Amino acid sequence: MKICLLLSFLLLPLLSFTQENNLIKKINWSGKHNISEGFRLVDIITHKEGIYSVREGIYSVKEKKKGTPLFIGSYNKSMDTKTEVGFDPEARGANWTYEGLFWINNQFQLFSSFYDTKNSENILYREPINKEKDKLKLGKLQRVTGFPIQSKYGLGNFEILKTESGKTFVTCSTIPNRSDQEVMQLNFLNQQLVETSSKNIVLPYNKEHLEILEKRVDDEGNFYLLSRLYQKGRVNRRKGTPNYEYILMVYKNQNIQALTYHLSVDDYLLTDLKFNLLKEGTVILAGLISDAGNAKTNGICYFKAD
Repeated sequence: MKICLLLSFLLLPLLSFTQENNLIKKINWSGKHNISEGFRLVDIITHKEGIYSVREGIYSVKEKKKGTPLFIGSYNKSMDTKTEVGFDPEARGANWTYEGLFWINNQFQLFSSFYDTKNSENILYREPINKEKDKLKLGKLQRVTGFPIQSKYGLGNFEILKTESGKTFVTCSTIPNRSDQEVMQLNFLNQQLVETSSKNIVLPYNKEHLEILEKRVDDEGNFYLLSRLYQKGRVNRRKGTPNYEYILMVYKNQNIQALTYHLSVDDYLLTDLKFNLLKEGTVILAGLISDAGNAKTNGICYFKAD
């Protein structure tokens, strides 16, 4: 992969001035929609039909044993009509976790995970959300994937990734273990959300020194991880000296070994970094930078990798 760099410097007062002159001129309020007490908002998704919100119940540990209710609300474009659908907390039990709401194949899919204590497995499920005569209904619960766990190391988690084209979906699971290195399970799904392949990868650095910032996948099945790699402890500087570097790890197709790219700018320090993928497989990164030895950000740079 070839990496090119474009540097440009921005004066922060100018950036603030630009933002002030592009403030939203008008804010529309939906009015109050009454709900029961004891909830927190966990997600909001915009769609051509309107807005979907997800809220989850907040309970004490004792109460949570009965199950945590979850409600999905649908609002039209004018935000004046609301319909809802929710979990039955008694039926679902305490071991269910909300994982995400995605628009897939012209339908919203609700993803949730379940910790199966009997079989020591963390399982990811999906269920379609059907809208019938302004009412929301949950469809058939379907298993997507899962992984065995040892609860003394934690339950792990799921993250659902999809490409811009919507042709490829990947579930990325962090599997708890006693090793010094992070283990991830990648499950590749087609457009019908049927698993086509899977692989486990072991990240090549000590997990105490590695901070994962972003994950992405492309339609070729390549998996990208942008991370901060610390030399000693998770602090940005030690005695004024930078203690980290940015790296991009790429797992090509079914390979389990990472191609690692160390990202740096001569005479400057990267203080923040984001990335995205173009359709032709090119990686675009944008970063904020400061002069070497100075913690104050005073520039922005772009990387192009292909």
